[in-house]
Amino acid sequence: SATIAGQFMLQHKVLLRWVGGIFVIGFGLFMTGALQPRLLLREYRIHYVPKTVNFGSAVLIGVAFGFGWTACVTPWLTTILVLASQSAHWQAGAILLVIYAMGLGMPFLALGVFADRMMRRLKAVSRYSALIERTGGVLLILLGVLMITGVLERLSGLGSFI
Repeated sequence: SATIAGQFMLQHKVLLRWVGGIFVIGFGLFMTGALQPRLLLREYRIHYVPKTVNFGSAVLIGVAFGFGWTACVTPWLTTILVLASQSAHWQAGAILLVIYAMGLGMPFLALGVFADRMMRRLKAVSRYSALIERTGGVLLILLGVLMITGVLERLSGLGSFI
């Protein structure tokens, strides 16, 4: 089935590049604040305080956290998955996903280990969070344009000799 999917992607590479690029540009516009779809801006809360803390309640809290964090992670993860699907070798896609996972997990590990010291630094950085988010959005828009125009594919081909 992987061969069939690979053949399909190869036959429809230009279309998939366009669709992926449009998605990435859309996510970039969302992160810059230029695109504000109501569906993505809704907030749903369930107020639940468990009577006892056990493994099951920890799992529930983790699932709830995952659902709540989806809006933050989705633009970047989608971009990485689109880039991974367009890479010539599966190893390149795997490397992108490993780097993404490390970049996602490292701040949490650092926060857990250095929680006391990090709280002051997080407060200092938080005033720049809107600028950081908009800059990330602009980078996603640029990446989407590079995908649509095929420049990203040519650039990735330059590194294939490594």
